[in-house]
Amino acid sequence: MAALKSQVLRFDHLTTRQISKLDRVRTVLILPGAILEQHGPYLPSGSDGIFSRRLAADLASSIAAKPGWTAVMLPTIPLGAGAANEIGRKCSFAGSVTIRPSTLRTVFTGAYRRGRGNERMLR
Repeated sequence: MAALKSQVLRFDHLTTRQISKLDRVRTVLILPGAILEQHGPYLPSGSDGIFSRRLAADLASSIAAKPGWTAVMLPTIPLGAGAANEIGRKCSFAGSVTIRPSTLRTVFTGAYRRGRGNERMLR
């Protein structure tokens, strides 16, 4: 019996035909998120995103290490609800992008709202 293929895929690189062929039971969608915020004069505003994408990639590799499992990486959502450099409702460094916590929650849970998880994206 042949071993089941395991892999890490990028959602934004897949066609609708490729998505429809994914195993809905053994496919995990990973949605990284990280705020765009300034960390001072020495680090880029995307530092949190760089770290988040690395953690997500490591998670995807761990999932794909299991025979027959596929990890699908969705594009990073570059939003956050409160910048770490925010003091007294003012950012100490220019360049942070924040949204309301309720909006952030809606962005991340919207795709799974009816409890259908992967099934909704992979129909």
